Amino acid sequence: MDDSALIKVSLIVSLLGIFLLFIISDNINLEYSDIGNIKTQDEGRIVRIKGVVKSVRNSEGMIIVEVMQENIVPVVIFKENNISNINKNSFLDIEGEVRNYKGKPEIIADKVKVR
Repeated sequence: MDDSALIKVSLIVSLLGIFLLFIISDNINLEYSDIGNIKTQDEGRIVRIKGVVKSVRNSEGMIIVEVMQENIVPVVIFKENNISNINKNSFLDIEGEVRNYKGKPEIIADKVKVR
């Protein structure tokens, strides 16, 4: 096989691999975590939770909501996420990273959906 044919085959296989990775990554979802099971030892772990908003506090640059299932966990949502319609009793689907704040776990949201 000459060099140009080998380069063409390599390029095609590489592009197919990238395309398959894109398809697979788009279809992978985190399973929901129970808020009561999130501990400070989970710091750095990416979790997905859903629950009802118990309270909302707006501050400069971020929104802090307390999300409730059977337990409550604070969630920090930076305003650059363009989320403005979060109210008490809203139902949220949140994906984010667990952080330790003053000895208690909180979630820094990456993705937020208001349902």
